[in-house]
Amino acid sequence: MKVTIDGKVLHSTLNVLKSGSASEYFDIHPGKRVFEIFDSTNTSIYKKTIEIISFDRTTIVFDGFYSPDELVSTFAYLEVADGLVYVSQAPKSGNAHLFFVNAAATLDTLEAMSYGLQLSFVATGDTARVDTVLTTALAFEGTKSAGNVVPGNYQVIVTGGTTYTDTLDLGNLTAGNKYYMFFYGKPNDLSVFNNSVVPPPIRSRDLL
Repeated sequence: MKVTIDGKVLHSTLNVLKSGSASEYFDIHPGKRVFEIFDSTNTSIYKKTIEIISFDRTTIVFDGFYSPDELVSTFAYLEVADGLVYVSQAPKSGNAHLFFVNAAATLDTLEAMSYGLQLSFVATGDTARVDTVLTTALAFEGTKSAGNVVPGNYQVIVTGGTTYTDTLDLGNLTAGNKYYMFFYGKPNDLSVFNNSVVPPPIRSRDLL
């Protein structure tokens, strides 16, 4: 897939997107911008005007299932706020920062689930798995922060509805990075996309 903004591809990574992927951060002028998504045949499948706010650092997520029948299609977008460009968003020294985003939808958004999350980890250099105090609910198109976490190998037990339970590997989390774990796919058969981000440098407000 590719994404254009006001008819232009503003960053090369917007040309090579697929399910469970992300572009790099890039600059964009504030105001109302027209986002359009094209499939592999260069057919437009989604077009939406999204307002970009000055000085915000934002991740825009496209989720759902596409159908040419607008009454059936659940394709939509959500925004994940990453803070202000002139304020440090780095985790505490020696820690990583972990976020969860629920972008799992079916052809009927009424079937989308909220999930219970139970986080566990093996700290770097250790062998014992530790259950954390994080036990939280994550609604469809919701975002939850686990805050600053120690480096290590992480898993999350996900429960939804009355029958769905799964253990998802989140991989190794390294100090200094921010990690966005995007749940996607069918609500009762989740996949997770780990988007690891080095916090961008603080920008001078006077130069923007």
